[in-house]
Amino acid sequence: MPDEKTGRLDEEYVVQMKGITKVYPNGVAANQGVDFNLRRGEIHALMGENGAGKSTLMKMLFGLEQPTSGEIWVHGEKLTLSSPTVAISHGIGMVHQHFMLVPSLTVAENMVLGMAPRKGLFIDHAKAVAITKEYAEKYASTRLTITKLKYEEIINRMTSRKSPFTSCPARVSRTSLTTP
Repeated sequence: MPDEKTGRLDEEYVVQMKGITKVYPNGVAANQGVDFNLRRGEIHALMGENGAGKSTLMKMLFGLEQPTSGEIWVHGEKLTLSSPTVAISHGIGMVHQHFMLVPSLTVAENMVLGMAPRKGLFIDHAKAVAITKEYAEKYASTRLTITKLKYEEIINRMTSRKSPFTSCPARVSRTSLTTP
């Protein structure tokens, strides 16, 4: 229960989903009364059979879908995550199960998609590459354990239209770039 004075939940948790239920208009219940708590630094795996509601639960946390009932709290604050933009503004990112990238764009262009630097109507490719390089350098030394050879390979492929942007590390990197 929220604190009576502040209206906030215990800030020990980064994310709390309480009593989350999602029933689609056709009557299919994807989630029923789900509770999910996440402390800073924890890693969780959602497991279950196909159709168990795992993706639906994460889509609600990322603002792609709305719960029928229940509450979502982030850093002790009750939120209505009405869109991915709102979720991202609260530090929530999502690595999608299915690719949500544009195959005809370069790695750098996909990395900045939706927040791309522009030259008129077009993406400023040089700036997109610079932003991607900045994040590659930042996370290569602090978050990702990759060899210098792999780092150089990533940098070299960022401007190639022949290199598909489909690997999980690339999708994780895009999520890191778009969340504060």
